[in-house]
Amino acid sequence: MKTATFVRNMDWNGDAALYKLSEPVSFKTAYDASPQTTGWVIASSVIARDHGGQECMIFPAKENGQAWSMLDIAARRGTLCHATVLAKLGYKIKE
Repeated sequence: MKTATFVRNMDWNGDAALYKLSEPVSFKTAYDASPQTTGWVIASSVIARDHGGQECMIFPAKENGQAWSMLDIAARRGTLCHATVLAKLGYKIKE
């Protein structure tokens, strides 16, 4: 089973946290169409301004907590739960 381990909270709007992944995840950036991989992600939960509802998004990150890209690699409206959207990518939060 692939796992995501909580590392630290992030100083972002809403509830955001950095997670270390047991296996890398693939992503693309706005500047490079070729897939890249990372072992780190930021999960961010907010009340979205565009639709006024709950939304949780996962962004590729570097070990230092800097986002690789603001293009999300997974998202779900109607939830603020990091675990729900990480599960969409195939990861379970490690307790």
